[in-house]
Amino acid sequence: MPVMAFDTPKSSMTKRVAYSPENRVLSLTFRSGGQTHHYADVPETHYHGLHSAESTGKYFHAHIRDKFKAAK
Repeated sequence: MPVMAFDTPKSSMTKRVAYSPENRVLSLTFRSGGQTHHYADVPETHYHGLHSAESTGKYFHAHIRDKFKAAK
């Protein structure tokens, strides 16, 4: 299954979001520093939540940050 991704041009926090349904890995590329962080075992619903959120940053802080194991 291919990776699903979208750019977040209106977000001040993230530049790009990608999700691998096969591996359940959510990847976020941050504008500050340009680093990409990979979050393990994330349900696909969170990817769709980020995609449809009015604020990617608010959704990230409420539903993903500190809730899933992350690696750079």
